[in-house]
Parts: sequence; C-alpha cells; structure tokens
Amino acid sequence: MRNLLLFVLAATVAMGLTVEITTTNDLVMTKSTDKKVVIERNHIKPMASLTFKATKPANNEIWYTNGSTTEPTTAKKPENFGGATIQSNTYDAEKECWVITFDNEVTKIGDWAFYYCESLTSVTIPDSVTTIGQRAFEYCSSLTSVTIGNSVTTIGGAAFYYCGSLTSVNIPNSVTTIGNYAFGYCTSLTSVTIPDSVTTIGNGAFSGCVSLKEFKGKFAADGGRCLIMDNTIIAYAEASGTTYTIPDSVTTIGKAVFRRCSSLTSVTIPDSVTTIGDGAFEYCSSLTSVTIPDSITTIGYSAFHSCISLATVYCKPTTPPTGGTWMFDNNAAGHKIYVPAGSGADYKEKQYWSDYASNIFEEE
Repeated sequence: MRNLLLFVLAATVAMGLTVEITTTNDLVMTKSTDKKVVIERNHIKPMASLTFKATKPANNEIWYTNGSTTEPTTAKKPENFGGATIQSNTYDAEKECWVITFDNEVTKIGDWAFYYCESLTSVTIPDSVTTIGQRAFEYCSSLTSVTIGNSVTTIGGAAFYYCGSLTSVNIPNSVTTIGNYAFGYCTSLTSVTIPDSVTTIGNGAFSGCVSLKEFKGKFAADGGRCLIMDNTIIAYAEASGTTYTIPDSVTTIGKAVFRRCSSLTSVTIPDSVTTIGDGAFEYCSSLTSVTIPDSITTIGYSAFHSCISLATVYCKPTTPPTGGTWMFDNNAAGHKIYVPAGSGADYKEKQYWSDYASNIFEEE
C-alpha cells in the first residue's frame, strides 16, 4: 500500500525543490530536483520513491571520523561494548564517516575502549548506549566533537581526560552522573551546559579546562563562573578571570576545584566556608597570597601545594584547622604563614602544620 502525501506549493517553483521528511526514529527521507516545477490545478503529480538518509547511528553502530578514508581506527578494547562484538569497521562514503558495525545492540562504551586513539576527530554514539566507561576516550588528542546518545546515564571518570582538541560536547538530558576528571584538561572546551538530569559531578570534572569561560544550566552560579551543588563549589570556569570572590552561599571548596588555574592571581574566601578540599588550589602558579578565614576548620592535603608564587598566607582561625599532608610546598622557605597572636605554638605543634613550623609567624 502506498501512502499519499500532499504538499501546498506555489503555482511555479522556478528553482526546483527538495522534499525532506523525518521519521519518528530520526531517519531522513529526501528527494530533490533542480528543474522548474509547474503545479497544475487538480492534477496529482507522482513522485519517485524517497531515499533514506540516516542522521545518526543505528543501535548496532558507532560512527567516527579520523581524517582518513583508508585507514580505520581500531578500538583498544574491542570486546568492551556491553556484550556486542565488532563485525566490521568500514568507511561509508555517503555518510562521510567510518562505521563500526556490531553483531548486537551496543549498550556500553567500556573502560579504556578508545584510550589513546589519537587519530579520532569525531565520534557519534548511538542511543542504545547507557554508559561511557572510565577513560573510554582518554588522550584522544585530535577529538574535536562527540555526540553522546540520548540514553547515556553515566559518563565515567576521566572518560574524556586530556582530549585537548575537544571544543564542544553535548551532555544529553539522560545523564545523571559525570565522573571524576571526566572532562579534565579538555583545554579547548569553552562552554558546558549541565542538564537538569545531572545529580552528581565528580571531583575535578572540569579541572584544567583553561579555555572554559562559562557553565550553563543546572548548578551554574555566579554568572556561569562556577558550579555550586549542596553549598559546595565543585567547578570553576578558569578563563573567566584572574581574580575571584567565592559566593557567600558556599560552605565547602571541593576537591581540585581550582587545581592548575595558572592565571588565578587572587581569591577571596568568604566566612561561610568551613572546608577547603584536597588539592583545591594545587598548582595555582600565579597565586601570590591567600587569606584563610576564621570559619575554616579543615584544609585538605595538597590544598595549596605547588603554588610557586604564594608568598603570604594569612590564617585567621585561633585554633589550627585540621590539616593534611603537603598543604603547602613542603618546607618552602618562601611561604610566610601568619596566624593570630598567641596561636603560634599551637600551630607549630599541630599535626601537619608542624611541617611548616619555620614558616609560621604570629601577627602583631
């Protein structure tokens, strides 16, 4: 049985026309002519069969490009696709990409699946995939774009770690979890939208994204300069400036939030903050001084480690905060840590603070 399609057109279409129909499963049917079309009243003009053009992978396919039409990219973990086995890996000239075809529906891009595939330039993941595993695309240094299928719920730890050419990424509304360092050191990434479905963002998920100017969507705060979840600042858009005042709503500076923010010269920590997480300011090489407010009770390990320009620390709590190893550069003679009058002995005897006894001075 043939379906009848009716179109309302002008009496004459001088430049020809293209008819495009998208099906419910996102297949696109097209038919084009570049000849003059004359529409006659009450006359049905038959049309040749429409052709199908797929716009995204079937559930047993992964599409990718690598700058070549003759040399495929081989998955590093070919058995790691949720039970599906690779049947072929061929270039499709019509789609203008390589197509990996599996014997079954792909449900997972497993751990290390495309690790260090430096030739990959783009990847399109089918809607059947629910999980992108840990380090799945780590060190894919030429990867500029990735299209994540609409069923993915988890983006694993370091999934796109050090994908330095990645300029954009779509995080679909299905995603609930973004793992630790998932997009760490994606140095070309400029903007990220966090969908409402996300409930968890791991430590350092966007650490080292030196071109990142703003966050959008869920958890975005302070004009898009940071992400705040449960009163914890969990990410910072490094390219947004050299100075930063943490919003008063924050009680915890999360792990590795400002790690390697090499352009950050000063930061203001409000009295609302009680905890500075592990590695929070590690490798902030331009940070020259910092004031730790009286509200702080805990400073994590390596919180200010390798801040090579950090000359002065004003630590306001009368009672030394609980510290961690390598809070500052170990035995760094350049650091001067000023503490409240009468508190010097307590700081010098406190675990981990005692490592900096020669750097501790009481304020007058």
